[in-house]
Amino acid sequence: MDARLHALFRPVQANGREPSNRYVEVAPSPLLKPYVACYWASEPAGRPLGAAGAAIDRVLPDGCTDILFGHDVARDRYSAHCCGIFDRPFAISYDAERPMRKLESVFFPAAHTVCSGCPLRSSRTN
Repeated sequence: MDARLHALFRPVQANGREPSNRYVEVAPSPLLKPYVACYWASEPAGRPLGAAGAAIDRVLPDGCTDILFGHDVARDRYSAHCCGIFDRPFAISYDAERPMRKLESVFFPAAHTVCSGCPLRSSRTN
């Protein structure tokens, strides 16, 4: 994405609204700014979830491509996912029985293809 367009396009991240999790967002280095919108990290903060014992964030499609690293704290398991272009809204749920640490790189539209050489497809299909 042309760096001049960055001021016009700012993906909104879902995390940060649930008080049971700590959330931090970090800007990329100047070298990666044409490609990476931001990095964010989320981890359990030790606070209880809402009255129902679970919470949900809603995510709107933004055209970005994400690389997500996760750590299932209860099971001590790690995962990594490359998420294609989100073209539909979806929900993120938080579960007190399965606390997760997450680290994500958010690439501007088409930037992941430039960096990796891999073609993109929608991450969600009918």
